[in-house]
Amino acid sequence: MLVVLEVLRGIEQTTVAEVGRILPDAVVQSVGESEIAVQIDGLDGLQSLRTVVAAYLALPFDIRRPKELLSSDRFGSVIEAVEQIRRQRPKVHFASFRVSAAGSDSEVMTRFRADFAEATDFVESAEDGELLVRVRRTPDGPGWQVLLRITPRPLSARAWREVNYPGAVNATVAAAVVEALDPRPADSVIDLMCGSGTLVLERLARCRPERLVASDLSADALDAAQQNQRASRLKGRVEYLQQDVRTLQVSPAGFTTLMANPPWGELVGSHDANEDLYPALLHTAHRLAAEQAVLGVLTHDIRRFERILASQKHWVEESQTLFYQKGHHPRLYVLRRY
Repeated sequence: MLVVLEVLRGIEQTTVAEVGRILPDAVVQSVGESEIAVQIDGLDGLQSLRTVVAAYLALPFDIRRPKELLSSDRFGSVIEAVEQIRRQRPKVHFASFRVSAAGSDSEVMTRFRADFAEATDFVESAEDGELLVRVRRTPDGPGWQVLLRITPRPLSARAWREVNYPGAVNATVAAAVVEALDPRPADSVIDLMCGSGTLVLERLARCRPERLVASDLSADALDAAQQNQRASRLKGRVEYLQQDVRTLQVSPAGFTTLMANPPWGELVGSHDANEDLYPALLHTAHRLAAEQAVLGVLTHDIRRFERILASQKHWVEESQTLFYQKGHHPRLYVLRRY
């Protein structure tokens, strides 16, 4: 079966690697901007992909216009695909649906929605329907596709997010950050400015390290992180510290992996404050890091961070990754201590 994986721009190649690790029998057919098409035997394992926004069962049709979807054989294959999702994922229950298509109010799509509701007994909910049905032209080819999301909520909507904290990083971006830092069980990891714990929990979900420390100046942030950790039910001890990154003290130090999603100066913090914060962050990270440790810094205040990075001598840049997240373009800097 053909599955389309929706991803944020900038994460495509990370997702390809994740698919190879989690779904070794899957065959990647194409990698486009913000989506990946894979051929797989079943739907099991797709929900484990952490860098994916959503996964869809894709039905290709060699037709010239959406009206041809209304024929009994083609429409029947759409309903059979819905039943296939139900059979292969029996614990997932849908009660409502919504259709996303160009000309969604046209006579053809109005009839499609009415027939779909009758055939499935799902209630149509234009705003928050659980089964998302997308009707679109086939990318880079003739014909049309019907995409059926295999989960009631996007895969990126983490069930553990009990507390929505200002400035929290998108979970799929956080998962990509974790992957970029080459996670291993023997790592000693610290999140220098953990906020509500998204990076910490994505690290636990990917690969529980030998030691994991989460620090933040805000008591509210730490409370949110601990609530989210309890909701996640992920195994692994996290040491929480309420400290300012400028004067952060941890014993013993010598961390092999360090992470930080410092304020971008927009929703949280300010650009002027970052002028002092970013140098302090790099200095503290160097002080707490083991030899050849890796540091990942995710920021949207790019010019400022690059200028400050160029003026210091403790970290050398190994790579950059630009993400596209709802109007923001944060960049991940992977740095090596020397």
